[in-house]
Amino acid sequence: MTRTAIHTVDVGDLTGDHRLTVLAETRDGDRFIFPQTFADSERANKFARRVREAGSIDPALWAVTFPRYGSEAYAREELEAWEWAQAIRMGHANEADAPDNVRTLL
Repeated sequence: MTRTAIHTVDVGDLTGDHRLTVLAETRDGDRFIFPQTFADSERANKFARRVREAGSIDPALWAVTFPRYGSEAYAREELEAWEWAQAIRMGHANEADAPDNVRTLL
């Protein structure tokens, strides 16, 4: 089992439905959301505290979300998208094989 080191863990209502989501972030800005939401803030905060204390997560149990704006992970994703777009325009790659974030650039 490969674990991912976590730098920060936050709890918040990301959808506006009063269900709390736990968001974990790596030092370079990659972010993960725990797929189970919590109706009770005490339970959500207890889970977040346990994640903080562990200092890492199993990424197979978490959903990957957008990297933090301006982070190293954000820059890496932007560069990858630009490289894909260039390769497609030059005929070195197929648009159908590109990730979703690249297709929006074309």
